[in-house]
Amino acid sequence: KAIAAGADLVMLGSPLARAAEAPGQGVNWGMAAPSPVLPRGTQRRWAPRYVTGLLGPSARKNIGRLAEDLAPDDYVQLHHFVTTPAWDAAALRTVLAHQAQALVGGPGAVLIIDDTALLKQGTHSVGVARQYAGQAGKLANCQTLVSLTLARAEVPVPLALRLFLPREWTDDPPRCQAVGVPAAESRPRTKGDLAVDELDRVITAAGPGTVCAFVGEPIVGARLGAGEAPAG
Repeated sequence: KAIAAGADLVMLGSPLARAAEAPGQGVNWGMAAPSPVLPRGTQRRWAPRYVTGLLGPSARKNIGRLAEDLAPDDYVQLHHFVTTPAWDAAALRTVLAHQAQALVGGPGAVLIIDDTALLKQGTHSVGVARQYAGQAGKLANCQTLVSLTLARAEVPVPLALRLFLPREWTDDPPRCQAVGVPAAESRPRTKGDLAVDELDRVITAAGPGTVCAFVGEPIVGARLGAGEAPAG
């Protein structure tokens, strides 16, 4: 006989309930609305609230301000959700790619590859350096991110956002280590390299048959038909 409760019930309850000897004949009261990519109830509670805060009108998006706007009495829980994510980000990105394909994919869909600058004042934000910022139209102190967006009929769905590390960071391994940049991400990469990596990932997850278009600074682009590999 086996009895599972608490976290063990969440992880083992369903397999035990399916056993031929189980008296409940497959019945198991597990977590409400279980998710393979967000297995904990607290994650499913905070994920939509956090996204709501990021898309909200507040100019500052730090945890303190988001907690004030979303849940003034739950700062600790929001901080824990943001700083210690216990989920597989790759699995979430795959779900996003499938949902985007279902929403706006198909004939007429366009996959837009672009770079986005986040203007900064200081020097501590990861990847910040003096580099070209499209929104400012000049060199500026900023972070630069490579983005992929699937769009059709003027409806965009963001798919990916990758931080670009300039040479000021990749040539300084201790600086990267001090802020927790993974070793695999701290080697020199161009924006085009990041775009192709994300392009391959999205095509693998959602399937080929979209069109890549240039927006802003040309990074990389190719007509992708069924079975075709990205052009260089």
